Amino acid sequence: MPTIEAAAANGLVVIVAMARIELAQWRERLGISRVSVWMATSEVALELSELSTAAHPPTGVLLTTPTRLDRGLLRNALRSVPVALAVVDGKPRDLTRAASSSARLVEIADRSIVVDDLVGGPTPEWLGPHAVVEVSLDEVIGSAANARAAIGSYQVTLGEDEQEVLDRAAKVLGRPVAWRSRIVLHAGLLQLISTAEQAGNHEGDQMAEAWSVVDDLENLGPDPRLAAVLQAAVRMRNVAPVVIVTGGRLVEAEYVQDHLIENGVDADLWTVQTQPSADKASAQAKGPPFPVAVATTGSLDVNEQWLTGSALVYFTEPHTDREHQRLHVALATGAIHSASTPRVTDLT
Repeated sequence: MPTIEAAAANGLVVIVAMARIELAQWRERLGISRVSVWMATSEVALELSELSTAAHPPTGVLLTTPTRLDRGLLRNALRSVPVALAVVDGKPRDLTRAASSSARLVEIADRSIVVDDLVGGPTPEWLGPHAVVEVSLDEVIGSAANARAAIGSYQVTLGEDEQEVLDRAAKVLGRPVAWRSRIVLHAGLLQLISTAEQAGNHEGDQMAEAWSVVDDLENLGPDPRLAAVLQAAVRMRNVAPVVIVTGGRLVEAEYVQDHLIENGVDADLWTVQTQPSADKASAQAKGPPFPVAVATTGSLDVNEQWLTGSALVYFTEPHTDREHQRLHVALATGAIHSASTPRVTDLT
């Protein structure tokens, strides 16, 4: 990030991200540089206000969300000190408070960078007359044709009974089943039942079917997804550290981790709250067998740098734009050793 580091060495850089998890990622990446990095707080805002009369302007990087940026204390502080560079990570929706606060920041900053996928709509008016440079993902990371990492698959075979129960669960929940695991569907059904009971709607055909599907899920026996991902992880840990990527639900990550441990494979759990162990680098050097971790997709937004050199094994198929983008970038840059996704077939 040479542009940000250079600006922060001589002035104040303000980075606005739409979510705190994205700010944590910025802080992690900027932590290896020599610039000072602060998360926006009331104390920091007061300190900035005091620096408005200092002989030299403040330097470093301030990380904030649009919500905090819109609060009076920080908003007034930024009006009183020069902002050398504003970085808006993600274009906020028009006619929102986030858009208004981001627009004010862009207006007072000497220079501004807005990072966003503009496919989602036209360039907002508050960016003009600033120049907009359109750069594709492939142009940023280099052509995917030069990828050094390989992508493969591992086989998951679902029995006829299981597929039938999963289809019923998806129908009750009104969601597609293709990329949802048994445990996520089970958790979703229990949440649906709990919500309905709290609202006094504990009877009816839908609730009866929901309870029936919950019982059938619990009576299915061993989960073939667990057996398949265990086999893939054991095979891949002979050549690289393994990160098993689950969905966004913690219950799914714990479900996979428990199965690995029960079968003699020690596995760390990576979530938004938990960081990878500090001795991971030394453990990588001691393999094989290399370490295994189970990570929620949310944890990778914070700990993306820990994927370097790892073999990614997806418990379910990547399905969000963010997951596909992360995998595409990792493959194209050669940042990871390899990636494997499940190839699901059924016996129907």
